[in-house]
Parts: sequence; structure tokens; C-alpha cells
Amino acid sequence: MLLCLYRVKYLGHLLIPEGIKPNETKVQAILTMKEPTNVKQLKTLLKTCTWFRKCVQNFSGIVHPLTKLTRKHEPWSWGEDQRKVFDELKIKLTSSPILIQVDYLQFLVRTDASNHALGAALMQVQSEHPDERVIEYASRLLTPAEQRYSTTE
Repeated sequence: MLLCLYRVKYLGHLLIPEGIKPNETKVQAILTMKEPTNVKQLKTLLKTCTWFRKCVQNFSGIVHPLTKLTRKHEPWSWGEDQRKVFDELKIKLTSSPILIQVDYLQFLVRTDASNHALGAALMQVQSEHPDERVIEYASRLLTPAEQRYSTTE
């Protein structure tokens, strides 16, 4: 009988004393995925990767070129730009930082905006780690109406 576990797999994530990170088995499955050849395969890829979006800074901004291909009247066009995004996404998922456990002390929120996406990072400085550590990333694409606003509004 095990009394104490230092690594727990939970809902696709690995809980360790240092914090939370994507489960290596799940990430390995993404790494071995072949490039999608149609919209259905692309949607499957995006839904799988979205599960780990809180571990990837600027997730929505990174996948924006791929998300555009899933729109209803968008013609399928998989080229070099999409291939680069596909490869970058794999790299980001395998090199994502360990997200720390919340300490419920002072929080820091870092935000960013571009012409097509918004991003944020919830961070904290803890006594055992004097530098800013990430608790979770958040991002989303802007709607077509929101894209018409200036970035500073």
C-alpha cells in the first residue's frame, strides 16, 4: 500500500511537488500526431491541444492561423505558415513551464493584447522562489467586431 505519492496523474496533467505540468504521455501523443489533411483532423488537433492551453503562453495567438482554417467558408489551405505553427505548438507544449500551486498571498496579473488575440498570466512571488512564477496562462481570440477596436481600447 502506498502512503505518499509525489507524482499524481490527474485529468491529463501531472501533479508534482513543484506544481502542475502536462502529462508526458499526453504530450507525447500530440508530438506524434501527423499534420492534419482536412478540417476535421485540424479541429481534433486543436481540441486536444486546448486541454493544455493554461500551460502555454499566448496559446490563442499561436493557433490563430490554424483556427482561421476551421471557419465555415474558409478554403482548406495547409502551407508552410500552418506547418510552422503546427511545429511551434508542439515545441511550446513540450517546453511548457511548471505551473506553481496557488499560495493565496499577493497575485500579479500580466496582460497583453494584439490585433487578433488577448493574453494574460496569473503569477505570484513565493518565499521559496523569489522570481515571478506562473500559476496559469489565459488567452482568447478577438471576435471580428473586437478586432476593429484599437488595441489600447
